[in-house]
Amino acid sequence: MGTQLSELRFNGYQRSDGSVGVRNHVLVIPTDVNSVTMGKQIMNKVSGTVSITSFPQSESSLGHQYISNFLSGLALNPNVGSTILLSLDDQSEVCNSVYERVSSAGREVRWIKIVQEGGELEAQHKSFTIAREMVERQSRAKRTAFPLNKLTIGLECGGSDTTSGLASNPSVGVASDMIVEAGGTSVISEVPEFIGAEHLFAARAMDKKIKEDVLNMVTSYEETLKRTGLDFRGAQPTPGNQAGGLTTIEEKSLGAVLKAGKSRVSGVLNYAERAKSKGVYLMNTPGYDVESVTGKVAGGAQIVLFTTGRGTPLGNIVAPVIKITANPKVNTTMNEHIDIDASGIITGSSSIDQVGRKIFDKILSVASGKITKSEDLGHNECSMSQMTFS
Repeated sequence: MGTQLSELRFNGYQRSDGSVGVRNHVLVIPTDVNSVTMGKQIMNKVSGTVSITSFPQSESSLGHQYISNFLSGLALNPNVGSTILLSLDDQSEVCNSVYERVSSAGREVRWIKIVQEGGELEAQHKSFTIAREMVERQSRAKRTAFPLNKLTIGLECGGSDTTSGLASNPSVGVASDMIVEAGGTSVISEVPEFIGAEHLFAARAMDKKIKEDVLNMVTSYEETLKRTGLDFRGAQPTPGNQAGGLTTIEEKSLGAVLKAGKSRVSGVLNYAERAKSKGVYLMNTPGYDVESVTGKVAGGAQIVLFTTGRGTPLGNIVAPVIKITANPKVNTTMNEHIDIDASGIITGSSSIDQVGRKIFDKILSVASGKITKSEDLGHNECSMSQMTFS
């Protein structure tokens, strides 16, 4: 490339905790079902805000803790400049926890309690005012240059077909290796889609313990599925995958793990957990695209690379999603969703390395402010996995 990867820079927003955002959102978090509607109203009324539009529920203390970890992770994602928390009253265990975590990190956070404000209309008025003030302050922030070791990227595939494992996934692997070489972090997930290929990923572990952690995570996930009565090996590939030419879960998994390139594996992460050092990590998420992507974003990913062989329309509430396909037909029929056309690998006009470098360049431009197709279309999906506490 001429320039050393460690010398490259992107323009982002400095946060008080030392992290760097590639976006500057004001995030609205309803922390109970009673405040979800108000969150939607703020997002619709105040440009520059984004809001979670549904709220996961649990009656157990363990569930409340899990939800708090997830919501705190979203609020502390580097792409969030300020946060507004909403609740019915001041008795919300989840809201108390999230408020303490976000404020103790030095981030701007306000808590609107509907009952204490004198009812919904009064709370709406106050929340609109606070949201506008936050957006105005965030708009004055300036992007400055940072090294790539400040970046964490999430790796995702959805609607996989034969071109995914042959072309788009290994191209993402090239880009992932470049980010890791530059000192950044790359997080792959979708643990059930490692079944049949987990040994190949585990073989790249930095040490024996990490290798065992990878293998145990995949084994435990499959055992959990079996306890629910689901034979995952019999349920995969999905009908859509089969229509795209995939025949077995092993074939799907062999293609899926290629997104993490060839770098050594630094460790495993719980759902929405943040990596403590640099390198490649496996996060414990389901295969559902929205839950998997959001888990990585709650774990600190500022950008997500999403390969698709069938044109999955999906974005994220906090992080820009770069969509990649190697299917020539999908690139034509779903072009409004596709940021990178990798089909040249299939037709023979491009190599995997060439497309990988193209994806890497796209990461840098998006990190510095270029809008992705999913952002332009207004996709801001967000959903939390409830598997570990349901």
